[in-house]
Amino acid sequence: MSGPERHALLKRLLTSALESQPAAQSSHVAEDDDLLSRFDQDLLSPQERDQFLEHLADCSRCRQRVAELVRAGAIVPAEPAPPTSTLAPSTPVAERPLRATYRRRIAVAVVAAAALLSAVFLGVTSWNRGTSDDALALAQKSLAAGRPQEALDHLAAAQSAGLDPARRQEYARAWEEATYLAGRSALAESRFPDVTSLVQKATKQAGVGSGRLVNLDLQAQRRVPADVTLAARGSLLDYGYEPTGLAPAKGLPTLDETTDRLVAAYESAIAANAKDVILRINFGQFLLTLNRFGDARTHFAAASQLDETNGLAHLGLGMVAFELGEIDEARGHFEKAAEVLPDSVAIEINLALCWERLKNPQTAQRHWQRAWTTTREPRLRDRIFKRAWPALSEPQDDRRRDKPDDRRERERETDRGRDGVRKREQKP
Repeated sequence: MSGPERHALLKRLLTSALESQPAAQSSHVAEDDDLLSRFDQDLLSPQERDQFLEHLADCSRCRQRVAELVRAGAIVPAEPAPPTSTLAPSTPVAERPLRATYRRRIAVAVVAAAALLSAVFLGVTSWNRGTSDDALALAQKSLAAGRPQEALDHLAAAQSAGLDPARRQEYARAWEEATYLAGRSALAESRFPDVTSLVQKATKQAGVGSGRLVNLDLQAQRRVPADVTLAARGSLLDYGYEPTGLAPAKGLPTLDETTDRLVAAYESAIAANAKDVILRINFGQFLLTLNRFGDARTHFAAASQLDETNGLAHLGLGMVAFELGEIDEARGHFEKAAEVLPDSVAIEINLALCWERLKNPQTAQRHWQRAWTTTREPRLRDRIFKRAWPALSEPQDDRRRDKPDDRRERERETDRGRDGVRKREQKP
């Protein structure tokens, strides 16, 4: 090995000593006691010594082991004594001992560097592991307290390379949970760019991904402020239908590059997360808006099979059946959904529309009344009021009905107005 090659070897040693993962090796020199003993006694051939040092430069496991042996005094690669002057002064010193001495000095430098760098590396790794464990513990505490963004701040400060495999799994789970909770909150507040940023950061910085994180990102791209679209847009009135059960203004869906991109993104996400119920339901709802009723039914049915108690899956199946004119089947799915979600205004409205189409206005009216009583949205109440209370001119609740004191005050104002008119008429 030439001088430049040895300098290159030392440079590799300095670089690889800072790596956290050992290189894959078929065998390890530190496990060969005979080789270590011959190295200690300088009995290795030049080729064996070069191979030994090459391996030591590339394998952090062996480098660390040799460094420990040097520190413990088990290997003492001391320089050999200077050659004795038994030869005549005019006799040149043999070249081989000089080369051996030089090689020995290089070996001493390499092993000493390995010992020093391994000690520094072990100290840095231990410090990193301590800070990482502390940051992980703080993040888990913040999650338990319902502060996901604070948890993400702690996790960002952690060095995942300093965690053992078991702790790395906890780190990944904590990051995924914190991202989901923070992303869902941002989605509910319509902070759609923040949702995408959180999901991308989890993927790039922590290597974390899941079906529900992909779902949040897709909902943000669609600008839907809910992690399940049917939870916010589950009424047929949201899809162009009127309280009469007809849809005179229902138009064709918009198909563009964004639509194609979202369909491809959903298909890719479901291919990677085939058992994710929420992804299936949201994709089914998206296909419903595109009038792809057969494909929508496929995904709603898959979600229902994965979770038979999921009311939103039955809600989606009912909406598909209604769109296809299968009104009685739609009613059956809506009734199953109502068993799981008894307080859903959307389901009551959809049942009312089914009974309207089935020519049963009395049963439809009961569902309209339940929907009107349950909802607190003024526009929706006004929209369905005539169907819920056809015989009344005003809603029968305390908020819309005149209070007795208000009626008496208006009566007094009317009387005062009449008195004023009479007085003016009596003037000459």
